[in-house]
Amino acid sequence: MLLAAGIVWQIVAIVNDSPFFPPLLDVLSQARQNWLSGPASHLFLTQAVADDVLPSLLRAVGGWALASLIAIMLGVLLGMVRGLGPYVMPVLEFMRAIPPPALIPLFLILFGATEYMRISFVVFAVMWPILLNTITGVQAVEPTQLQAGTVFRLSARQRLIQIVLPSATPYIFTGMRIGLSLGLILMVISEMVAGVNGVGHGILVAQRSFDILNVWAGIILLGLIGYALSVGLRYAESRLLRWHRGSKMRRV
Repeated sequence: MLLAAGIVWQIVAIVNDSPFFPPLLDVLSQARQNWLSGPASHLFLTQAVADDVLPSLLRAVGGWALASLIAIMLGVLLGMVRGLGPYVMPVLEFMRAIPPPALIPLFLILFGATEYMRISFVVFAVMWPILLNTITGVQAVEPTQLQAGTVFRLSARQRLIQIVLPSATPYIFTGMRIGLSLGLILMVISEMVAGVNGVGHGILVAQRSFDILNVWAGIILLGLIGYALSVGLRYAESRLLRWHRGSKMRRV
């Protein structure tokens, strides 16, 4: 499918001959020159990988990981204390409904154009889908399972580890998948608005200087990064949730 899309891109670009829509092979050549033309001793990676790609990855993945940790801990707490739901959920739904880019001026006022601002912006925006899915997953635990834990005299910690978290894990991973794609988008936005390096900042600089090849090369790179991260998370999910698929098949 990707090969077919690439062939169509190449043909359409050659036929249209537009300076704003270059052929795919030219874009890939520019991408190779930007990031894969280094010495063999560095695995052909250029200095731009360390200067731009790695910082972007750290912001997106680091912010997502921190948001996941905070959201899962808070979501488990709010999900298990059911009496808090009517009071907390309207606030959480309101916070989730705010478009994250609208909060960038507030984050700039609070933290300035710093690395802390960019990462905290990603963390704040990414945590909501993970938090709400975690709460839903904890509250969806079957009462019979909790009753069985009581019968076997499991402690609260044992019920959490052996019953609640395994049952809520599919919901948690759903929120983490949504959060991962959202984190990549917001990383790019934060770098474009208040960045000094990173892939998003590089695309903005290329756009301002009408360097169309580098704009498209940056877009292709972001697509590859997002695809690789999604595949990695799905692989981890498939490994961790093999028991879940097996139990569903047994019930069927």
